[in-house]
Amino acid sequence: MGFGVVGVGLMGERYARILAAHPDCVLVAVADLDPTRGHAVASTLGCEALDPESLITHPYIDAVCVCTPEDTHAAVAAAALKAGEDVLVEKPLAASSADARRIVDAARRSGRLATVGHLLRFEPHYHAVFRRLQTGAAGDLLYAYAWRESMRAAGARYASRSTIPMHLMVHDIDLLRWYSGSDVASVQAGSASAPATRSTGGPAEAVTAILEFSNGMVATLMHSWALPSTSPSPLRAGLRIVGTKGEVEVDLTRPAAAFTHADGHAHELTEYFFELETGQIAGCLRSQIEHFVRCVRTRVAPLVTLEDGLRAVEVAEAILQAASGARKVTLART
Repeated sequence: MGFGVVGVGLMGERYARILAAHPDCVLVAVADLDPTRGHAVASTLGCEALDPESLITHPYIDAVCVCTPEDTHAAVAAAALKAGEDVLVEKPLAASSADARRIVDAARRSGRLATVGHLLRFEPHYHAVFRRLQTGAAGDLLYAYAWRESMRAAGARYASRSTIPMHLMVHDIDLLRWYSGSDVASVQAGSASAPATRSTGGPAEAVTAILEFSNGMVATLMHSWALPSTSPSPLRAGLRIVGTKGEVEVDLTRPAAAFTHADGHAHELTEYFFELETGQIAGCLRSQIEHFVRCVRTRVAPLVTLEDGLRAVEVAEAILQAASGARKVTLART
């Protein structure tokens, strides 16, 4: 089976490396809006470097991973689906719900397999919560609290093309929909930024949202990209869910690998993507991509559907609307 990756920035290059090392597929080509970057990755991995259009129409490519900026996801994914290829789109599915629906519609017309990269469903801690909730041990779900905080440097990197709801909250929106088996009915939200950011009209640096689910569960989300550079961990994340019979919790505030040295201390994130001495990338990103390869080969439905990706984008959009002044937004029933 031949695979291609469109968009080989930081995340796309990881996709390409994982596919190139996979024994059950061939990385045929990569493409990037920056040809120089595309050629550099292709040279390292021993595959072709093409422009996006040529990659999508390549006769030996069966599936495409779309890792371009989210405002280009719809055009690239729809073209790949129309060309008869299976598609994995990096999260968020698109920059807007309108573009996300465009991808969903293209997949329905093509009949091809398509999924979105909500990689936390493949992270062992979060997946363990799902398995425990499926047993009914927590009873009916009452409330949840989720947080995800990254450094100010991450905000500087992503703020020009994304927002906290689309870049960070979308992870936990998908998890809570998955855990509860229920859609979000309404959203309330507020946001905060440093005076300098507000004065320049930049996106919020911290967002808090309250989600009300159709099954009666409520959830509070507190997300930011405002941690100082001196923070010992580049990411603090976790969630807690309480039900009528019990509770479940994931706390990645202190990741598994911690180091103390003369200048202070630091944590290393190993859960998401971590390079081994063998050159392989380990972590839930690899598990997600291996799942996609297996789905393409066996024609098994993927764990995450495009509709899941669409719903997460719709909720993130509603949070942005609520935080900008609407305060409470009711989502349409599906």
